[in-house]
Amino acid sequence: MKPNSAPTLLMFSAMFWLWACGGTPTATPRSAADADATPQSAPLPPPEPTVSFCGQSLPLHTDTVVCNREDVSDIAPLAELPSLTRLVLNHTRVTDVSPLAARNTLRDLVITGCDIRAVDGLETLTDLRSLSLVHTEISDLSFVASLTQLEELLLHNTPAADLSPLAALAELRVLSIGASVKKITALLGLKHLEELVVMEAKVPQNQLTRLKKALPNLRIIK
Repeated sequence: MKPNSAPTLLMFSAMFWLWACGGTPTATPRSAADADATPQSAPLPPPEPTVSFCGQSLPLHTDTVVCNREDVSDIAPLAELPSLTRLVLNHTRVTDVSPLAARNTLRDLVITGCDIRAVDGLETLTDLRSLSLVHTEISDLSFVASLTQLEELLLHNTPAADLSPLAALAELRVLSIGASVKKITALLGLKHLEELVVMEAKVPQNQLTRLKKALPNLRIIK
């Protein structure tokens, strides 16, 4: 019997096919379009805008600012901070606080050792909960009557003497008054008042006694 010649024929056919096609197949080069389709890294987000104040670059979402620099006199940049809730100005040269009128988000304001006399704009801070005026030149407290949510008010070494605007502060709980105050009858209707500090004030004892009778839960510190 003759050997089966089928494998030989198949091998020959395969070799002939490779020769006819130009030899061993090679990889097809990628087109420019294919190259452009390569996934690229996502671009970096742009830097967050900031506000320059008191030697700091403050992100717009900043909610607390403390400034202790004596060379700072302009607080206008703070009007650009939509989330500002607490501000401390300590021994600065700020004399104008009107830019704060745009920041009715403020809940806590501390002004210490600043030569501030006019408080235009503060009457718009109707959600303010705590206000400290220490070593200032503020003598007129009429703006306070608009701050009906105020719970804490500190007045030290400040020439303000007339407390009558405080009669509108139904939510006031803590009050500390300075030496210039001589009369406290405006406080008689403040039913939520819990603590009164009069260490610097020269309030007559009979007024303190009357206030204590009107507000039996009041703690007077002197």
